[in-house]
Amino acid sequence: MTIFAKKAALVFFVAALIISAAAQAENEVPVIDAGLGSCTVDITVMDAGHHPIYKANVGTRIRSGFMGVKKLDLEVGTNVDGRARFSGLPERPRDMLQFTADYQGRSNTVLLDSPNCHAALSVFLPDKPVASNK
Repeated sequence: MTIFAKKAALVFFVAALIISAAAQAENEVPVIDAGLGSCTVDITVMDAGHHPIYKANVGTRIRSGFMGVKKLDLEVGTNVDGRARFSGLPERPRDMLQFTADYQGRSNTVLLDSPNCHAALSVFLPDKPVASNK
């Protein structure tokens, strides 16, 4: 095997490792931690045809403290499988948790009102952006 062939094989091997690492990073579920408890919510964002939506933004607001004065806004993007995770949520939130998914003008909101500490929710976004009446 010549030196050129060895160098070419090395370059090909390194490129394959880089591409593999990038693909694994896209498949990891993004997690945002509220630091208020031990509960988690897994969210999957899909379109009307049940296809996952990549890079959709999912957000929520958590109120805590006396009369809900403290507010914590959390937002995370979805991975290529349309998945995102909120961790460190309180076991007994003051209000119902409301998760809003948004992607290219399309949005939808789901409520988590059950006392389930480890929940999984699906959010379906409409195919067309919602027209605003402004």
